[in-house]
Amino acid sequence: MWDHHRRAVDRWVEHAQQIPDFLAVIVAGSLTKGYGLETSDVDGFIIVSEEEFARRKQTGELFFFNTDLCDYEGGYIDAKCVAPSFLEAVKERGSEPARSAFIGAEVPWSRISGLPELCLEILKYPEAGREYRMSRFVSQIKFAEFFAREAEKRGNPYLMNLAASKIVLFCGRLLLTHNRILYPYHKWLLRALADCPLKPEGIMELLDAFSRAPSAASASALAEVVLNYHPWPQAEFWPNQVIRDSEWNWLDHEAPIEDI
Repeated sequence: MWDHHRRAVDRWVEHAQQIPDFLAVIVAGSLTKGYGLETSDVDGFIIVSEEEFARRKQTGELFFFNTDLCDYEGGYIDAKCVAPSFLEAVKERGSEPARSAFIGAEVPWSRISGLPELCLEILKYPEAGREYRMSRFVSQIKFAEFFAREAEKRGNPYLMNLAASKIVLFCGRLLLTHNRILYPYHKWLLRALADCPLKPEGIMELLDAFSRAPSAASASALAEVVLNYHPWPQAEFWPNQVIRDSEWNWLDHEAPIEDI
């Protein structure tokens, strides 16, 4: 984090301290993950009271955006407004992207006792269901490989691009899960994957080449490299798992398989 980011955080804290319903400021995002640039914005969370959170959900005021608190060109602060109960929910049952938002999180100011410790609790890797998640990702890789073949057969570039994105996503998710590394959502997927110690040799170069020029053959080649890397847990019949995860997940009110 550069000096101008620190100045912005200090001003953000001063601003938040003047508002009674603001309980804490958490700095997060690319700067705390170590991915930031000198021009990066300042991301994070504002913790508000339960009553204020309920009000904001009703009025659509869940996002804090401010340029006045930054003194560098193009700088701004953007933060999600959440309640303490939201943090507890993330700790108990949050998705991996929800948890990963707290990687490296800093608490420069808080009226809430134990908030830094809670942020660390959120980052504990969710072991429950890990083997099942891997079997679901394997099914999605096979499904996307099928899509790539269909796309090529039908001359459908949209379907090919979709298949390519899904293969890269679920190969990445499978390997991250193997390494017990939280999935940081799409923007930082490849960055997190590059940091994984356990992965096929040359996989980053293979993913990059495939993403730039996807085809049915390269989709199958990529899937083969990843699926043969480890004796992964697998669904008995992968189309059944795909139906449950991609078509019927709404029946159980579950998050899409891409976001779990």
